[in-house]
Amino acid sequence: IMALKYWFEFTDVKTIVHKVEISDATFVGDSTQIYGSCSLEYSETKDTLEPVRGSGLKIDLEANSALTFYDLYSEEERTFSVVYKRDNQILFNGWLSPEGIFESLVTDKWFVSLDCTDGLGFLNNLSYVEDSTGLPFTGKQRLLDIVVNCLKRTRTPQNILTSVKIYYDGLNQSLNTFQNVYFNADRFIKDDNNETIMNCEEVLKSVLEPFGAVITSHEGEWLIYKPNSLFDSSSQIFFTYNSLGVALNPTSRTIDFAFALGSQIDNYYPHH
Repeated sequence: IMALKYWFEFTDVKTIVHKVEISDATFVGDSTQIYGSCSLEYSETKDTLEPVRGSGLKIDLEANSALTFYDLYSEEERTFSVVYKRDNQILFNGWLSPEGIFESLVTDKWFVSLDCTDGLGFLNNLSYVEDSTGLPFTGKQRLLDIVVNCLKRTRTPQNILTSVKIYYDGLNQSLNTFQNVYFNADRFIKDDNNETIMNCEEVLKSVLEPFGAVITSHEGEWLIYKPNSLFDSSSQIFFTYNSLGVALNPTSRTIDFAFALGSQIDNYYPHH
């Protein structure tokens, strides 16, 4: 269970409240209000069909001699969880990156910059094995279960939403393909003569690419979708599951992606 250690909030020009919470499972005591700002970013790609799209949160904290934030330094990944909310809506859920801490010293006060990741960036260092035992998977597995097994290793428990309208002949189109397509887990071995198990990022890519599907974090949930399906539609119907792959109630949800951006010259909010 994560315990709230630090938090800060600020209000933008439209009086919308933004809040960031930093938690630690080993922390005991009262949380501390601090001062800072943040920006949410998604990884850049030249390929619109890149299957794994990670997101990150950059935090700038105001430090001083009495509050140095040295206690946020850790050699271990997934030690400090970070949640960012805008108007009480979760926009980011992830972990403080142990390699993403930078100090800018200015007299008796300075700023500490922290980089956070949603956990997808960890997957290229994590083998596709059972999270609790470390044993490799064998036999046939549903596509949905493979996705769940990979995402478990991020330690970022979020609902999983899928919308990939590709079906095999005879499959009722009211059903989710991810629940009805199987892969052989024994094939997730590298061709290196050492029978090395593929990492979770490689496995995710290998099962999503045939569908032209992409996974990304959106408003505190994992979304799997086809980018080209949004070409002529601003909304999409998703099948909904919890982090363990159990169907939610209701089992589907429509998400409206329509969003208007304006120009700062015209004082439009939000602007790019």
